[in-house]
Amino acid sequence: MARLRRVNWKEKTEEAKKALELHNSSNYLKIILENYFLYNSYARADIAKLLNDHLQTIRKNGAQSKAVQKNIFLEIYSKYIQVSEDLALVGNLLLNSKNKEINSLSIYMESNNSDILSFYKRAYAGFSDKEIKKIMGIDKLFEYIKSAQHLSKEEIVSYESIISESIKIEKNNLKMLAKLYIEEFKNEKGDNQLIQAGPIDVYNGIKHGYKVVYPTKLAKSLWTQITEDSVDVMHQVVEDESTGQKIIILGGFGEINDDIINSIMFNIEHFSEELHLMCEIRLWSEKDPMFVIKRFRLTKTEEELKKKKINVNDKCPCGSGIKYKRCCKFFKYEYDKIDPYSIVDI
Repeated sequence: MARLRRVNWKEKTEEAKKALELHNSSNYLKIILENYFLYNSYARADIAKLLNDHLQTIRKNGAQSKAVQKNIFLEIYSKYIQVSEDLALVGNLLLNSKNKEINSLSIYMESNNSDILSFYKRAYAGFSDKEIKKIMGIDKLFEYIKSAQHLSKEEIVSYESIISESIKIEKNNLKMLAKLYIEEFKNEKGDNQLIQAGPIDVYNGIKHGYKVVYPTKLAKSLWTQITEDSVDVMHQVVEDESTGQKIIILGGFGEINDDIINSIMFNIEHFSEELHLMCEIRLWSEKDPMFVIKRFRLTKTEEELKKKKINVNDKCPCGSGIKYKRCCKFFKYEYDKIDPYSIVDI
């Protein structure tokens, strides 16, 4: 029998004390952001792409039944919901990151559908500039610019302008994504209300146990809208007040066709990109505020590139006054070479 090794309890106690010192809300938030930045912000989109590639192969070859296609489609849709929930979760973490009464780990572990919906309602209504600053984690950036003695007044004005423009862009981006989640309607009193709506409402109503209703003869007689190509699921159960009979209500996702699949994949990509950017800006703001300025400039330029073509010798659309090839085009080249681990290694 091996001799028991004596433990230096004083040494172990000191190790435990150091570990406990590291366990705080700030570190929890950083760990969560690092994981989303490096992995989770890509994972949903990557899995959705693999599923879609498989679905397209099946649809092309006609080798599998419509039932298999519908189930794969619903798995793709689940990635859509998951990435939208991830974005809201991280958004709520950042909004509350300086609230000492709210622990980041509690938000991460205990958030529910109501919390997710609350974030998108706020985004739909329009976040304030102050809230966007929290979400993007750029409070320190403003402090840095105002206190940096090496910057001229013109540079400070230029940087504050690009930050303001970026706040506007992010506010609009979040509102655009919220419109996929939220619907506005007038209640009986004529007041406007924001509610969860559309296919996301259907999904959340049946999450963790949705069942596809296939077009059997009996199903067709009960629900006339069912077709071979439609994705109808058991959404909720209501009770007929006059008879007490329970009735299954169907929720529809639409038909399995290229338009709806491409739309879902497009939305997944946008949620993933926004999630990645939010984490990236927050992490970089702690390490290199000037990088954040360049990243904001690139964001503005990318928005402009969606609208029109820009020649390399044109002035950069970010507003720097420098030629595009020497500004955001060059930064994009350098940016693409950055090792993502260097960002989280702070």
